Amino acid sequence: MKRGDLQVLGIMAAAVNASVTLTQCWRQNGNDGLSVPCLNNTANGTITYFPLADNQSYSFVNLNISDIQALPPGARWIDLSFNNLSQISSRIPPTLTFLNLSHNALQSQWIQTPLTVKTLDVSYNQGGLPWIQNVLWGIYLPILNRLVFRGNNLTSIRWGYDNFPTQQLSAVDLTGNPITKATVENSVNLRIGNYVRLTMDPNSYNDALAVCGNPNFIRQIDNSPVVYLPNGEAQYDKSVPQPRLFLCVPTPESPPDPNVSAMKIGLTVLSCVLFLMIVALIAMKLRAKWRDRYHVYLRGTICSSNCSAEGISSEPVYQQQPPTARTD
Repeated sequence: MKRGDLQVLGIMAAAVNASVTLTQCWRQNGNDGLSVPCLNNTANGTITYFPLADNQSYSFVNLNISDIQALPPGARWIDLSFNNLSQISSRIPPTLTFLNLSHNALQSQWIQTPLTVKTLDVSYNQGGLPWIQNVLWGIYLPILNRLVFRGNNLTSIRWGYDNFPTQQLSAVDLTGNPITKATVENSVNLRIGNYVRLTMDPNSYNDALAVCGNPNFIRQIDNSPVVYLPNGEAQYDKSVPQPRLFLCVPTPESPPDPNVSAMKIGLTVLSCVLFLMIVALIAMKLRAKWRDRYHVYLRGTICSSNCSAEGISSEPVYQQQPPTARTD
């Protein structure tokens, strides 16, 4: 291989391994150092500095960011849309309430650190994005209130105790996903529509019936069209009537909640223990009763007799005499 070819391969390898990392950098500010957001471009070795935001709102849109090493401490609002992020593994500032990760390249297991935000937008991910699976919501999304999941090529959705939170979440936006099969297990059925506002493209009753196979399993809920303001706030328009949504709730086929199953097992074991204790108690009473039937008790009534073999041993034995004739 020629030397020129080796140089070309080296440049290509460097380009592949190059990254644009968002981090914090120290910058001289007069006589003092100041930590500010910055971009470290390993492809050309440049560093780009950003000013601190007075309102703690930062926009890092369309900067080809592929990695996050640190986010601005104290930030409340961060927009990282239109970048090349595949996962989030760096610590999130505890003050952050809004995080926009839309139009990135997130992978299926993209949550690698707790995201302590109230609003999370992961819409229009490159190549789509599956619904959040294998994540403990109480740990990794502990205070999430609104999840925007638009345009991620979802064709079906199944929500159950294993992939849907039981608290906090109050709004889910699935607009722009070609969902033809929406299944809600009984464990989260009461939350959908009653406590969680669901927004998605309208579906038909016939589509839901084709999925469920039983009209008794179909549930209708209200659709909640929403518009988002530049600051991430949501506005719902209730003035225009919207078609209702049809969900499949196959209650008989839903897998059991492990907590409920554990409770049932515990009650069964407790019942068996109590039953065995009752049987043992009855057996002890029967045994005592059987034993007492051979026990001689002293007679203490007026009919009691104190006679014994010793008291009559010296008396003559009675002998019957022959009858005598009458003399009168």
